[in-house]
Amino acid sequence: MKKQKTERDFLRHDFEAACNAYLKEFCRKHEYDYEDAKKCWVAEDTGGITMIGDLFVNLTDIRTDIDRDAPVDEFLKWYDHTKTLRFLSTDNYQLPQINYKAWLRGAPRLTDESLAYLEKRAEEVREAEERTREARARFEDVLRTTKY
Repeated sequence: MKKQKTERDFLRHDFEAACNAYLKEFCRKHEYDYEDAKKCWVAEDTGGITMIGDLFVNLTDIRTDIDRDAPVDEFLKWYDHTKTLRFLSTDNYQLPQINYKAWLRGAPRLTDESLAYLEKRAEEVREAEERTREARARFEDVLRTTKY
C-alpha cells in the first residue's frame, strides 16, 4: 500500500524544488556543473550548503547573487576576500567577515595592499605562536622530569 503524501511532504518537495532552481540559475550564471552541485548538498540537506566546483556555498549567498543580479565576477571576489580573511585570522584574533549582501552594497573592505600587509603580520604571529607552543612543551617536559 502506497503511503499518502502529507502537507509536509508537499512543502518539502516545493522547498527543495525552489532551492534547486536557485542553484541551477547560479550554476548557469557562473558556469558550474549544476548536476554535480545538485548532488553535493552537504549531509543531503537541500537548501543548506552545497559544494559547487571547489567552493562551499550556502543557499543565502546563492539567493543573494541571483536576486540582486550581482555582476558575475563579484561572487568570486567576495569569496576569495572572505577566504583570505579567515586564513589571516589567528588563534587569538578573528578578522571580521563581510557577508555577501553587505559586500554587494559596498561595505568597507580591505584593500589588496592591506591584505598583503596583514598576510606578512599573520605569518609572524603564527611563527610566534608556534615558538610559544614549543617553549611551553619544553617547559612542561622539564616540570614532568624534575624531582622535587
